[in-house]
Amino acid sequence: MRALEMDRPRDSGDATLGALAALLSGQRLKQAVVRHVESLTPQNSKVLSCAIDRVFPRRDGGLVLSISAVSPQGSTTVFGELRPEAPMDYAALVIKRMRKQSVRLGYIGHDAQREPCYDQATGLFLRPVGFDEMIDGLAVLRDTQLLDEEISQTKGKNRIKLLSHRLGRRAVFRMETPSRNNNRIMKLFKKSSSHAARALEITRHLATSSFSPDARITVPETVGILESWNGYIMREAKGAPLSALSGKARARGISLAGEALAQLHQSRISAVDVNNQPILECHTAADEIAILIDWVTRVGKVLPRHADALNAACNETRAALQSIEATETVVCHRDYHEQQLLVKAEGATLIDFDTACHADPAIDLGNFLAHLDWRTCQTDVATKDEANHFLTAYANAGGKMNPASIAIYRKAARIRLACIYALTTNWQRHAFALLKSSR
Repeated sequence: MRALEMDRPRDSGDATLGALAALLSGQRLKQAVVRHVESLTPQNSKVLSCAIDRVFPRRDGGLVLSISAVSPQGSTTVFGELRPEAPMDYAALVIKRMRKQSVRLGYIGHDAQREPCYDQATGLFLRPVGFDEMIDGLAVLRDTQLLDEEISQTKGKNRIKLLSHRLGRRAVFRMETPSRNNNRIMKLFKKSSSHAARALEITRHLATSSFSPDARITVPETVGILESWNGYIMREAKGAPLSALSGKARARGISLAGEALAQLHQSRISAVDVNNQPILECHTAADEIAILIDWVTRVGKVLPRHADALNAACNETRAALQSIEATETVVCHRDYHEQQLLVKAEGATLIDFDTACHADPAIDLGNFLAHLDWRTCQTDVATKDEANHFLTAYANAGGKMNPASIAIYRKAARIRLACIYALTTNWQRHAFALLKSSR
């Protein structure tokens, strides 16, 4: 079993992190978006406010900011990039590549006014969501005829809705048909990335070996491959995300979440890729430590007044992770939280296996519990009973638990979540409340 090759970013330069710190309040961010509003928002909307919703570090030391721009018409997502060096050269290169992309794909009505743009005052390279030189299939947002060419049976019958876009990494669409029971989900990945083939193979293997289509707990049904766009198509699963439920429906969903995870952990995947390497790599405590150090170092530079508390929490958890005894690894989700389970009347569907790996099962259990803790910080609604119901359902479905390891991974996930949301405009205060709960 090979070790997981972590997608760890190189340390971002202090100038890049300093630029991020200046943007967190939202005012400089709003000014930058307003200066380029014609290129970024539909119908040249009046921007009322802006907020950083997430920051995604890049391996080259750059940062991608997911920005919500609020106007009277609603909220629009905009991407901003901070580059560690030569940002204007980078901006010129991306625009050149996107123009070549439009020519290569031959899509109609390329609108130069909606091109990415560089804001010199803030160092932000801004672009509308859906504009990505690394994911060709996103062009269907601007020319739906491309979908007819890629998937011949559509013939203009589908409406396309972008559900999510991670710049330079992946995008997810809903293809809505006249018959809503026949909707499809289209998932596209970065050009030349192996993630599409890997995620597809994992999903198919689980569907045939551990999660049959007529069972209580299922996984998405894959129905097609998009080779030229590096993606695949799934039948849209019924149900609502667990995160959207309340009352008795949520209580039932929490139990289903424990049952679904136990079923995943009892699965077996031994498939190999084209290079005869296991499609599931191994994620270790050492990998978890490295992720924590990356995040704590970054946030400590952006928000130096919190550096001591972050380092203390990280050092304590690092020592605890190093003390965990080796255990038998299982098939893990490695990003298990409330939005990864669609709950329906007859059961639930477990989704999104992009980060699946072999690991200590406590990683998934601790991560789910940490997200419940985060929900408490956001809403002031206690989730202790939910945590107990989740663990009980997991054990009743045959899952094996090590309470000490679960507690350690739960603490590690709290610190990671605190770091992620500390670099947002609206959740920073709540993030440090979560950090205190991890001590």
